[in-house]
Amino acid sequence: MSAERSQRRGGGVRIDAVTVMLVSSILLLGLVMVTSASISMSGPKSPGDLGGSPFSYLERQLVLTLIGCSLAGRDDGVTVERVVHATANQLLWVQVRAEDRGTANRVLDSVELFGM
Repeated sequence: MSAERSQRRGGGVRIDAVTVMLVSSILLLGLVMVTSASISMSGPKSPGDLGGSPFSYLERQLVLTLIGCSLAGRDDGVTVERVVHATANQLLWVQVRAEDRGTANRVLDSVELFGM
């Protein structure tokens, strides 16, 4: 989900409604696809087999989706990016995630290129 800090409104989190709708649509479509696969795959494999739950794949996928959505909403630091000229015709993109911007910048400042 797209969330950015808004400095003019007191530093709150602004959520982009279009992105939320697109992600929700993709998630729901995926859950419908998993459900249809789950129903056809869970039938009896042999004459004495009763088969599994027709929604077994859906239950697992729903749990993993909820875990993923809860982890995606975390705000645990800042991400700082920098592009460095490695050679005359090569660029190196470096991304650091840290608790604060000062720590991330110190890590980026310590990046050294060897063998380029």
